[in-house]
Amino acid sequence: MEAKSRVPVIVAGKNVLICTSKAQMIFDADEQRSIVQHALYLAERAQKTTEEIEISARRVVRMKTTRISSGSSVIGVAVSILDCTPSGAVKVIDDNSTLSMSSHQPAENEPLRRPALQQLSIPTWNRYSNLVREAVERRESLIISGEDGVGKATSIIGAVHDVYDDVEVVFVETGFDRSAVERKIVTCGSGSPVYLLIQGPEYLIADEIVVIRELFEYLDGENNLVGIGVIAGESGDEGDRGALPFNSLLPLFAHSLHIPPLRHRTAELPRLAGEMLREMSNGAVSRIDNDVVVRFADYSWPGNLAELRLVLSECLHNQSSEAIRVVDLPDEVSNPSTSASGVLESLEREAIVKSLEECEGNRVRAAKNLGIARSSLYRKIKRYKI
Repeated sequence: MEAKSRVPVIVAGKNVLICTSKAQMIFDADEQRSIVQHALYLAERAQKTTEEIEISARRVVRMKTTRISSGSSVIGVAVSILDCTPSGAVKVIDDNSTLSMSSHQPAENEPLRRPALQQLSIPTWNRYSNLVREAVERRESLIISGEDGVGKATSIIGAVHDVYDDVEVVFVETGFDRSAVERKIVTCGSGSPVYLLIQGPEYLIADEIVVIRELFEYLDGENNLVGIGVIAGESGDEGDRGALPFNSLLPLFAHSLHIPPLRHRTAELPRLAGEMLREMSNGAVSRIDNDVVVRFADYSWPGNLAELRLVLSECLHNQSSEAIRVVDLPDEVSNPSTSASGVLESLEREAIVKSLEECEGNRVRAAKNLGIARSSLYRKIKRYKI
């Protein structure tokens, strides 16, 4: 790859990281880790893709990722750095450029190239929160997707309450009462602003979709409706969901935002854990040892933020000093080798769960679909505690 393009190259797998000399010279260890985390996230979703991310407050990187597979398994990712635009350090102009060091500062009218709504950078949560808030301020409809526990509801509800005083968030899910929703929307005078939040769109039936489409008409009227948002599940299986009734509403939404799972945001774990600890202990505990941070980064966090809160709760229960130490951690986090850890293990677990769901729990059929022996499937089910 390096010989072909002459750009910095990084290749990562489960237990290996290879950086060319150019990549090592440009990016420090934390920046390499940020690039690899996002590249592995992209490899889950596409064979090849090009995307722009912020790896720090001062550096924007455009990278091309190529999934590395062995049979049907994803075993790693190759990354070519196509462009790096910092505010005064390094710039890689194109695939055929040579590396140049300069003290160039962008002109006043020379904006940094930044990703659109789907950007991923550090700290990820703050940037996603800002993007959600902007959509809420503009009264633009928004879909937020991602795994359970990544903070989808928290991000949108927090933004709505920041923007509007005395706002009422009305949750809409299958079986909702149309008349009750409409009464809240058309309340005039001193009525509070209303924000509709649709949950579990994959479970809505066709008649309910028709009603929601009609509710969109209230967005342009004189009433209290200030926006409509959707909290959706993991969207990596569009092929299976292509015929869902809800898909007919997708053109009505101005933005779609996918929040990555916590295993792809491990650089944020110290901050997230510290904030949660302060909240859970009423400010008494907020510090965690460096060894704990390392264990956190090695763990796969299948339950995302919800699981982080549970782990911290157990740590507080086991706490033996002013800081959270490794001895306070539950076994599955302190000894990740005994559990499903790492991105590839998480991918494998997700594939098994999906296959079992498709086969209605029939393990023989699921093993056949996955292309593995039944004994292997049974062993993995036990290992991943499915």
